[in-house]
Amino acid sequence: MVKLTHVATLDNIVYCQKHRMILSKGVWLGDNPFDFSTPIFMMQIAISTGITGILRFLLKPLGQCSFVSQMLGGLIAGPTVLGRSHVFRGRIFPPRGAYVFETCQYFGILFFLFLVGLKMDLGIARKSGRKALIIGILSFVLPMLLTISVALLMKSFIPMDRKLGHSLPFIATFESLSSFHVIASFLSDLNLINSEIGRLAMASSMISSICSWTVAAALLIVEQYVHSQARGVALLILSIACMLIMIVYIMRPIMLWMVRNTPEGESIRELHILIIFVMVLVCALFGEFMGQHSLFGPMVLGLAIPSGSPLREMIEDKLEVFVSVVLLPLYFVAIGLRTDLFLIELDSFVLVELIAVFAFLGKVSGTMLPALYYDMTLTDAASLGLIMSAQGIMDLQFFKRALQLRVINEETYSIMIISTVLLTGTISPLIRTLYNPSRRYVAYKRRTIQHLKRNTELRVFVCVYREDNVPTIINLLEASNPTRESTICVYVLHLVELLGQATPILVSHQQAGKDNSSYNNRSKRIINAFGIYEQRNQGIVSIYAFTAISPYLSMHNDICSIALEKRASIIIIPFHKQRTSDGMVETTNPIRNVNRNVFNMAPCSVGLLIDRGTSGAKSCLMGSKSLFRVAVIFLGGADDREALSYGMRMADHSNVSLTVIRFLVLHETIIGKMVDMKLDGVLMNEFRTYCLGNERVVYREEVVTDGVGLVAVIQTMEYKYDLMIVGRRHDVESPLVKGLTEWNEFPELGYIGDMLGSSETDSGVSILVVQQQTRSAEGFNENPDLV
Repeated sequence: MVKLTHVATLDNIVYCQKHRMILSKGVWLGDNPFDFSTPIFMMQIAISTGITGILRFLLKPLGQCSFVSQMLGGLIAGPTVLGRSHVFRGRIFPPRGAYVFETCQYFGILFFLFLVGLKMDLGIARKSGRKALIIGILSFVLPMLLTISVALLMKSFIPMDRKLGHSLPFIATFESLSSFHVIASFLSDLNLINSEIGRLAMASSMISSICSWTVAAALLIVEQYVHSQARGVALLILSIACMLIMIVYIMRPIMLWMVRNTPEGESIRELHILIIFVMVLVCALFGEFMGQHSLFGPMVLGLAIPSGSPLREMIEDKLEVFVSVVLLPLYFVAIGLRTDLFLIELDSFVLVELIAVFAFLGKVSGTMLPALYYDMTLTDAASLGLIMSAQGIMDLQFFKRALQLRVINEETYSIMIISTVLLTGTISPLIRTLYNPSRRYVAYKRRTIQHLKRNTELRVFVCVYREDNVPTIINLLEASNPTRESTICVYVLHLVELLGQATPILVSHQQAGKDNSSYNNRSKRIINAFGIYEQRNQGIVSIYAFTAISPYLSMHNDICSIALEKRASIIIIPFHKQRTSDGMVETTNPIRNVNRNVFNMAPCSVGLLIDRGTSGAKSCLMGSKSLFRVAVIFLGGADDREALSYGMRMADHSNVSLTVIRFLVLHETIIGKMVDMKLDGVLMNEFRTYCLGNERVVYREEVVTDGVGLVAVIQTMEYKYDLMIVGRRHDVESPLVKGLTEWNEFPELGYIGDMLGSSETDSGVSILVVQQQTRSAEGFNENPDLV
């Protein structure tokens, strides 16, 4: 006798299948794997992740965000494209496979919303300025009023289906909602999350999200219990209050205890992470028992995790990849399986799209009007309006919940899904065209060491990725010769990768209070080291420390914006390859991308410091009896002039010896270099006059015929110096560098810097690769022949 079990699909149709058809014995024993649950589920995962992954790879160069590619993948797998094939739908997404698939995609959205709460920082809403507050409120109120008014007018004056007429106010409400996480993900995909407009959008969207979720939750609760007795609504509200009390007064103290009992510098115990995952499931189960939506509790639990604690980073590290790469594609495919474009009728499409257009116009207007009032440019205000009108996964969740409660039907649901994809897919390339954050880094004055007046303050912007960068940077600052006539103002920025939250943070340690104590602790030893250096040079060195917590992809925005604001003459950034204490070379490729972006967008000169990690380079220059030996390699050009100018400043230090080696080539006849040659000659004459009589300064000329001769001379110098300063870019037509192009492993170092930085020598000489300011309103120092 064959046992049968009932399987219910989403459409509440009952199917029968054989009992315990889970694992297949294989095709060689006569089984069809697609008759069993496990092989079907494996294929569903493979197709979901494969389609969305391929589309993301293909659409990213076109400026599309990840949401559009994932949603298109879901639509392709659904009845609109592949799902129209009965073979595909019957084999890959059969009714008997619905239970496992729906359950797993549900876990995907459950843990995703837990991560949404985890990444949110409600303190941003509390600390947001008046501009962000007004933009956030208006971007919610204006579209809501506009769309509901339009919906009621359409319902009164336009003949339509009765069910659609009932749904119009709900459609208007859902189309007007905004989500903080949608905006954060959108900005992250566009690499704008810590740009000026990105920070404003994050703060504003937090305000708008709180309003949106409150209205949406109230609307769905009312609709769900509209036919129930008042007692049912009262019990639901009581159960919500009980859940909040349980999370705030039981679960949150447990998590705070976990943080307190984790020694500083150590990771959270695996057992503690497991307990938190159990808490997530308990909150979801509690919601199911009490008639709430089970996704509400996990998101509130994420919000309850202490902001800035290592718990957030650890949980994100454990969950983020699995949820976003494996489980979320299942969710998008599940959305696509319910979306059928062939169900849509033209009349319904026009009415729903009209509301969507008014919602879009309301969001853009509600954002632009206060932005223009606060003197934002029209382009920036329009870009901000487009960002605030983006839609994403949270909107899909609201649509799906409305469909489950039969507030909208399948046709309306499909129209709203398509509208979301079309809107967000159009906005992405528009913003990339309208808004370029690097435009604001164009300086209107020369920010270089060469053009800095004598006996004026030198402003140096120092980037630190980790503690090992500090000793050599302090040595470099000391060699820069701070004096009472020419003081040095140092802005130190500790760069930390953004983990455990969606909002980038910039902390000024001169103004840090209790709320920022966790961020102070991350940078404490770095700040203390620079503080000691400031105390030893009291009156001639000023230190201002910051911590920037942001994604590597957009970290250069923090660097360039602060350097521009503080009017720095040079930015010092560490090389992405560094020797550790045991002599091993450690490489961090995300840091390399940050450095490249800084070279491209910096509003002043840039120096990339390659620390060889030896005692000679790391010994403290202050009070040392031996000379700190510095060499400047001069081939000619703007970057070499900047390197020489920095070397001239160091030459005044009583404990620094400077050697300048100028390389000349026989029979140089390139006319296009006449301007550079003239400027080189002027600076050389100034150098000779400036250092006349200084016994610690040596100048010599080396005549070579090609790059091979240049390399031979430089290689003999590596063991003689503690620091070598070289220019980054040189004339590609010069015989001195023509033969070096094939050896260029790290283009950001230039040819000479790459030759020195990528060599495996144990000489211990540190290298500073200098690029003179290139971005300016007047276009000075820009030369298309330089690379």
